[in-house]
Amino acid sequence: PYARGSLPAKAQLITAGVDVQKFGLYYAIRAWGHMSESWLIDHGYIAGETEFDNVWITLHSVLDQKFDGKPISRAFIDSGFAADRVYDFVRRIGGHVAPTKGQERLDKPLRTATVDVSQRGKMLKVGVKLWHIDTDYFKSQVYSRIRWPIDQPGGWHLHEQTDEDYCRQVVAESAIIKASGRRTWVKNYQHNHYLDCEVLNFAAATSLHVHALGPKQESSSQPPPKVQSELHSSNKPFIKANRKNWMRR
Repeated sequence: PYARGSLPAKAQLITAGVDVQKFGLYYAIRAWGHMSESWLIDHGYIAGETEFDNVWITLHSVLDQKFDGKPISRAFIDSGFAADRVYDFVRRIGGHVAPTKGQERLDKPLRTATVDVSQRGKMLKVGVKLWHIDTDYFKSQVYSRIRWPIDQPGGWHLHEQTDEDYCRQVVAESAIIKASGRRTWVKNYQHNHYLDCEVLNFAAATSLHVHALGPKQESSSQPPPKVQSELHSSNKPFIKANRKNWMRR
């Protein structure tokens, strides 16, 4: 057992996954360690129309958190809905935040491309690195970890305050094998937003080579090595003095 918001001793890096809806943002924050073992640190819903700035300002505060002094190493935000708003947010934050686009199948789990044109066809001065995600692969990874043997290293943990809605959402889909032999995913529950967040978490951790993490030396006074960010960094302030219209198109 561990408390919500606390960082387990074996954790070495932290990721976040954000699912964008018309009337709010779902997020899940997860810590990772050796053997891709992971711990849910926090999750929640930021209510408000994503067309406006308020929810994005709140999201920035969420992603700017530190847990026992450790920041979020990488946050993936789904851009399948309101892509222009997501790209604008990422350009302003830079660094550890990146947009994603889910694909049913890819030739490899993750692929990157630079986006320098908005959905409206407007050329952008600063391109954004978009991560294409094989959703079938990462859903399978999440579900395999949920079923992980309790006596084996590499488990998938939930904090003590995890609620019923999160649990239902994260197991909201089932894999069905079609007559052709291809696998597809079907919803068993109305909402699957936290499952999408955890898919993004696993993808973010994979992009940081979580599989290469060794056992944490808890007795060592030396901090773990920093993960080199591959994302665009920006020195521009996120929130300008005029809070009414800080996010312009």
